[in-house]
Amino acid sequence: MATHKISLNDLNRRIIVLEHAWDNSTEKVYHVEYDGSILTGASLLGTSSTEYDAINDFNCFNWISSDLTLQDCTVSLQFTLPSTFKSWTSNALTLYLQTNSSLSTDNKIKLVIKKDNATIITLDDNVSPSSSSWATTLLTSSNLGSWNPYNKMTILITLSSKSSNFARIADLKLDWN
Repeated sequence: MATHKISLNDLNRRIIVLEHAWDNSTEKVYHVEYDGSILTGASLLGTSSTEYDAINDFNCFNWISSDLTLQDCTVSLQFTLPSTFKSWTSNALTLYLQTNSSLSTDNKIKLVIKKDNATIITLDDNVSPSSSSWATTLLTSSNLGSWNPYNKMTILITLSSKSSNFARIADLKLDWN
C-alpha cells in the first residue's frame, strides 16, 4: 500500500496521512473553508457565507451581491508539492461549483492556477447549467504541464455575482503520482 505524508501549513499545524491501496496516486481534498486559504476582494459589495447543501452533502462557500454590476471576491489557496511528487494524474484538479444563473453576465467563477508565481492557466466564465445542479471544472495533467517537488501552487478562485445571483464553490481536489 502506498502511503504519502503531506505536511500542510494550516492553522492547526497537523500532518495529514492519506493512504491508497489501489494505486500509487495521492488525492488531497480541500473542503470549505479550505485549510490555509484567505478571502480577498477588490470590491466587497456583497455577502460571503459558508453553508451546508444537504441535498448534495457539500459544505460550500457562497458569494452573493445585490449590486447591478458584477461584484467579486477571491479565495486564495497555496500548496507546496511534497518531495514524493512525480506527476499529475489525468484528473489533476477538480473544483465543484454552482451558480444561480447559467449566464456568466449574472454570476461566474474564475479559476487561475499559478506555479511559483507564474500563471499556468486561467479558466473564466464558469457557470453551472442550472441553479439546482453542481458542475465541475476539471484540469488534466496536460492542462497543468510539468511540475516538480516543492513547486508552490497558488489557486485563485474568483466568485462574481450581481442582482442577487449567487456563486458557490465546494470541494477542491488535487490528484498526483
